[in-house]
Amino acid sequence: MKKLLTTTILVAMIASLGAAFAQQPHQASHRVEVHIPSVLMIRITNGTDNAAVPSPDAVVFDLSSLAAADFEPADTYSPTNLDPAPNWNDVRVFANGGGWRVTVATDVGSHPTGVPTFDWSKVRVEPSGDDAIANFSLPAAGVSADIAGGPTATRTNGWLSLGFGPTDFRLHLDGTEEAGNYSATVTYTIAHP
Repeated sequence: MKKLLTTTILVAMIASLGAAFAQQPHQASHRVEVHIPSVLMIRITNGTDNAAVPSPDAVVFDLSSLAAADFEPADTYSPTNLDPAPNWNDVRVFANGGGWRVTVATDVGSHPTGVPTFDWSKVRVEPSGDDAIANFSLPAAGVSADIAGGPTATRTNGWLSLGFGPTDFRLHLDGTEEAGNYSATVTYTIAHP
């Protein structure tokens, strides 16, 4: 009986030690931190995805290609290089924080004295879709103009289309333009206001 009692006490002690260890779990922990910087991006895209088009085709108004009977000195013209379609058809922006604006600038490079200049505000972007954000005239050379966003603009929740492409450009002539070949580089910039 003494042997049975000793065995029972020994089993009870082992069981109580196991319970004591089971009641005190061992833990280790650490923090996880995520730091996302404020990002603003703008791209000229082909419209089917968000990839930037590396060398966007020019928007061309070649009125010399029109028959004389089709030319009106005071009229509105669409780009003449739309067939085949240009390699881009959208300008998209991304902002993951609030307060952003998009500006457009026209750069004619160096311009010799005495050479005729062109009033770039006669080139307008007139999107036809309901989702268009921007509707604007090109600014004078060396000047930038706001075309979208502003101090109250919120994050874009992914890429946001400004809703225009080459087919939305229009040339508005009033008959006062001097004959010549004019070209400019149009630059879109996204920045915090």
